[in-house]
Amino acid sequence: MDTWLFYLINHGCANPFLDGFMPSFTNNWYYYTLPFIAVHAARDWRKTLRVLLMAIIAAVLADAIGNQLKHFIGRVRPCRALADARVLAGCGKAFSMPSNHAATSFGSIAAVWFLWRDRAAALMWAVAAAVAFSRVYVGAHYPGDVLVGGLLGTMTGYGVSRLSPYIEDREKRMPDAFVLGYALALITIMRVLVVLWGPFDLSGDEAHYWEWSRRLDWSYYTKGPMIAWLIRAQTAIGGNGELAIRAGAMICSIVMSVFIFRLAMRMRVSGKTALLAAMLPHATPLFSVYGIVMTIDPPFMALWCIAMFLFHRAMSDDGRTSDWIWLGLTIGLGLLTKFTMALFMPAAIVFMAASGDDRHWLRRKEPLIAAAVALAVFIPVIAWNAGHDWVTFRHSANHVVQNGNGFMSALEEFGGFVLSQIGVISPVLLAMLLVAAFSRRIERGRNRRFLFSFSIPILAFFVIKSLFGKVQANWAMEAYPALFVMFALYAGKWHGGSRAKAAWAAALVPALALTLLVHSPFLMHKVTARAATMDKLIGWQELAKRSDEALASMPSPETTFIISDSYMAASELAFYMKGNPATYCAPGDRRMNQYDIWPGFYGFKGRDAIFVIMADDRMPRNIAAAFEKTGGPEQVKIEKYGAIMQEFTIFRCYGFKGMSPMEAESF
Repeated sequence: MDTWLFYLINHGCANPFLDGFMPSFTNNWYYYTLPFIAVHAARDWRKTLRVLLMAIIAAVLADAIGNQLKHFIGRVRPCRALADARVLAGCGKAFSMPSNHAATSFGSIAAVWFLWRDRAAALMWAVAAAVAFSRVYVGAHYPGDVLVGGLLGTMTGYGVSRLSPYIEDREKRMPDAFVLGYALALITIMRVLVVLWGPFDLSGDEAHYWEWSRRLDWSYYTKGPMIAWLIRAQTAIGGNGELAIRAGAMICSIVMSVFIFRLAMRMRVSGKTALLAAMLPHATPLFSVYGIVMTIDPPFMALWCIAMFLFHRAMSDDGRTSDWIWLGLTIGLGLLTKFTMALFMPAAIVFMAASGDDRHWLRRKEPLIAAAVALAVFIPVIAWNAGHDWVTFRHSANHVVQNGNGFMSALEEFGGFVLSQIGVISPVLLAMLLVAAFSRRIERGRNRRFLFSFSIPILAFFVIKSLFGKVQANWAMEAYPALFVMFALYAGKWHGGSRAKAAWAAALVPALALTLLVHSPFLMHKVTARAATMDKLIGWQELAKRSDEALASMPSPETTFIISDSYMAASELAFYMKGNPATYCAPGDRRMNQYDIWPGFYGFKGRDAIFVIMADDRMPRNIAAAFEKTGGPEQVKIEKYGAIMQEFTIFRCYGFKGMSPMEAESF
């Protein structure tokens, strides 16, 4: 009966319109629920947020349960079992029963129905039914699969909907905090979908920090150990996957917003003002990207915002010595993450010196206690460097003064930094942040001085620094949380009229647009085709696949080692190649990196190697001379969206003769 019904739908209902429509609809069905959601949002947007969160939780649970049932039942998909099945949207690798598309669509829509129970919600059942029909029509499932999936989803949606009264009761007590929670939950779920379905592989830095996490230490060549420790913990829980690594960035983004909200609430502002301040980071390209990409910046910004909150609380009337100890610990952890956490201390001194009510703290022991705790936490980095020729500090010293090419070069770097800030924050929002910082509309009191001290001096420092060398766009990001709170205070002074609407629109419209762009896998695929800066995030899995094939073709794959001319490529290969092999970075005309500190391949005499280089198809002379013979080149061109994203060259190298380790000349 199930097979007969499958043929009735898959063959009997076939027509050109459905052949064109169903493959797209089956994977993008949620877009067809947006009009119904918009109707409810216009009536009660707070309840709509709560219902959407319940719907997403139901979908996630139904998907997880469905995956377990698939493996337990083990039914083969019709697109694999039936030779004449019409397959229009690919044939998934998982088993057939239940259909997870049916489970997630019915689960989310059931949650919506049981919470709303109106005509618009009832019409959404038609979308779920269409999803179930589409799975059979495109040849991916039997009718029985979608029936079981629909029942599973409906039961899951009903169960989740029963949590709503408890959440609603707590929401009444803390309405603005709950709105923040709903918003952050939705953004996080979208970020998870981007990682799972989006076009990007790990960035070179992410893969390299993952390499660090495989070799835990007290410090590393360019940074402290915090990023390696975090990624090690994340992968220990979630495995060596992109989602496990990037989950840290998502959590840190949440922590950052929560402590911006708490800092604003400590300043006795309205809940809506605090909510605006906490959500503004997600309106900027810079902070949106670092809500997904797990480098040192997400944990650094989370710790910076925690430190601002603790510092403000420590200096209040109810402040305790323990607050200063916690502040010192947070600053120390920040230093283990990114050395620019050291800017927190001069910013704090600027505030205490500028605030008459707080100047007495400069003569108290508590700030010294915080500084001592921070230094104690940072000691492992100092000790590690003492045993490694102070490489981290020598590397950092190169960033202090780089520009020796005269006035025009300095002007170019200055202009580049200013333009980068306009790009990563957005022109209108950056202008309004600066206007708010100097506006007379904000009361000139203690809170104003606090926020000013932790924003404008830091931004000014990097502007001046750009005259003496390259300043990356993300280096000044710690100046913006305080600016976000000041802008919220500035916007909160307008209670109505065109100015208030303009201020809120300037913050919220970019927020919605950028959140939709950065957190939509579908749109990211479209944008990536036109964004040249995205090319370094695409193609690493394909390169690893080709390298695996080259490795398998070697006479002794088990003893063949992997080397590259780039630490990023070496790290990406270590992450994406089968078995996560040890990889090495070959010596050459480059600056020192972490691979030069770890044990190298220099003693592997007689063994073969796979050598991968970026773009160029010429074998470096020092590498060619180190082997008996070489084979290749095998060029790898990563083509996507009608363009070449990256190019690599793979060489097969035989009979390693040995070579001397690289002597660092550039840090």
